[in-house]
Amino acid sequence: MARHKELSDEKVLQDIYNAAVDTLAKDGTDGLSIRKICSLANISTGTFYKYYPTKLDLIRRLFDYMENFYRDDVVPHLTGSGTQMLYDLCMSFVNRILRRDLDYSKKMIDFNNHDNLTLEDFKQLYVSKLFMSTAQKCIDDGEIKPGFTRMDITLMAKSICHGCIMNHTNLNGTIDTIDISHKTITAFIDGIKA
Repeated sequence: MARHKELSDEKVLQDIYNAAVDTLAKDGTDGLSIRKICSLANISTGTFYKYYPTKLDLIRRLFDYMENFYRDDVVPHLTGSGTQMLYDLCMSFVNRILRRDLDYSKKMIDFNNHDNLTLEDFKQLYVSKLFMSTAQKCIDDGEIKPGFTRMDITLMAKSICHGCIMNHTNLNGTIDTIDISHKTITAFIDGIKA
C-alpha cells in the first residue's frame, strides 16, 4: 500500500473520491466504509485519515466535488430565459446523477433522507442554491404563472428529477431515462409557464 508515497495529494484525493463514489454507487450510504474505500483506492487507513478525519468529512467533500462540477461545467452553459435555464439545469442534474454520482446526489433532492448531515447542511448546497436562483430568474423574467414561488418551483423541479432517477434505478436502467426526463421536465415547465 505504499503506492501513493511518490504521488501528489491531488492524485490521492482523486483516488479516494473515485473509490468513495464507486462504493456509494454499488453499496449505498449504508455500505460506505472507510475500509472499503481504502481497499479500492489502494491506500492505508492512515493515509485516508490524513485527508479526512471522519467519514462525515469525506461525505462533505463529495458534495464539494459536485459543487465544483456544477459551477465549472454547468453554470457557464446556463443561458437564455429562466425556463430554458431551468430545463438545462434539470437535465444536467439527471445526466450527472445517472453517469456517476447516483447515491449521494439523490440526497440533494430528498432532504428527509440523510445520515449525519443536517437539513441546514443541505440548504447550503450549491446545487440547491442554483435551483433556487434559476427558479427566481423564471419569476423575474415573468415566465411563470402567478402564485408560484421560487421554493415551489425548486421543490417541483427536484421532485421531478428525483422521480426520473428513481424510475431508472427501480427498473435497473431498462428505460430511456434521458428521453423520459426530457418529456417530463418539458411538461412540467409548460404547466407552470405564464
